[in-house]
Amino acid sequence: MDRNKAYRLFHALLGELGIRAQKGNILAGYGVESTTELTDEQLSAIIRGLEEQKHQRNGDMLRRGRSRVLRLLTEMGVYYVVPGEPKTACWERVNRFVASARIAGKVLYDLTPEELQTLERKLRSMIDKGFVYKSDTVVSTTERSTSIPVVVVIGTGSSVVN
Repeated sequence: MDRNKAYRLFHALLGELGIRAQKGNILAGYGVESTTELTDEQLSAIIRGLEEQKHQRNGDMLRRGRSRVLRLLTEMGVYYVVPGEPKTACWERVNRFVASARIAGKVLYDLTPEELQTLERKLRSMIDKGFVYKSDTVVSTTERSTSIPVVVVIGTGSSVVN
């Protein structure tokens, strides 16, 4: 890798991880005061370590974001397990709801951390407006997989009367 490109990547990773103030400490670990004093191997090792931290942080953000969304979906009545129902059925219901174009347009596990934050805001707004996910009838497990869910929105819409 070109050294200038490596310097830019190093500084970009420091910024993304929010650890620019730690640059001196990182370099001190290699016995240098400036990135120009690092060897190519040292610079590559630092970049690999920072990229690993970035991927680990993104994984943590995804896990926390999915957890918050699932908690909201449980509160709304989308994520639940009916006794006797296979566990895959509740995930099908969640993914069908989330993949709807008006909600997120993708299944839950394809959403990025930013999309999960947007979805979380949307779900909180729906809860605040009184949204309740409700199927019109309880159907057996075999019928449920082929039936189309009915979503009923119950809200407290305010109307202006003159």
